[in-house]
Amino acid sequence: MRRGLFGKLQAKRDFVSQGAARGFLSAFEPWIQSGVASSRAQLGGDWQAAYLTAPIWRFWLGPQLCGGVTTLGAFMPSVDGVGRYFPLSVAFFAEAGEALPPPEADPQDLWFATLEDFLLSTLEQGVAFESVLESLETLPAPALEQPQARLVTPRAAAARVGEAGFGEACRSAREALARARTVADQSFWWTQGGEGFEPYALASTGMPDPAIFSAMISGRFAPAASEP
Repeated sequence: MRRGLFGKLQAKRDFVSQGAARGFLSAFEPWIQSGVASSRAQLGGDWQAAYLTAPIWRFWLGPQLCGGVTTLGAFMPSVDGVGRYFPLSVAFFAEAGEALPPPEADPQDLWFATLEDFLLSTLEQGVAFESVLESLETLPAPALEQPQARLVTPRAAAARVGEAGFGEACRSAREALARARTVADQSFWWTQGGEGFEPYALASTGMPDPAIFSAMISGRFAPAASEP
């Protein structure tokens, strides 16, 4: 399965974009750039301490957000070779006709633990960029969704007819289409937390408002103001 890196790490002096799908970058790059800028403005002098102690966040991005490709990955606070702060993200991209299940269906905790170990390994002093890329390629792929029915176009799902007959196959196809439509434009973000930072989960239609990024690194989630 295709995988990629985006962001900063100690082994390089500037941004890294290695193997990341174009559709992913078109959604993720402006979001995280704006999120970092917004969090700096909101947190002011508290920003660096919050950033450096922020936990790793996992994410799932629906296919409508990333050029038709379901995306699963994680990001953590990082720094480049000359000391400039910016998160490092690693992501895996489903192939055409495949889907990665959203976390409500399968959170893939064991796989994410391996992914987080990889991210943390990039912070080690003296690690070479080539070594990082080699480790990236050896990471296992996440489990794919294994439904009874699957999408064959954005507006159609197909199911094999089994012993239960055509009626059951049609029901499975209809349910698969409904599920896919429900989450196609959604994104999910969740973290195990850490010292002084409780576990959290976020769900958003589209990418989250970049203003939320300050809470994602500080843990200070405030309730939304009531709409008039």
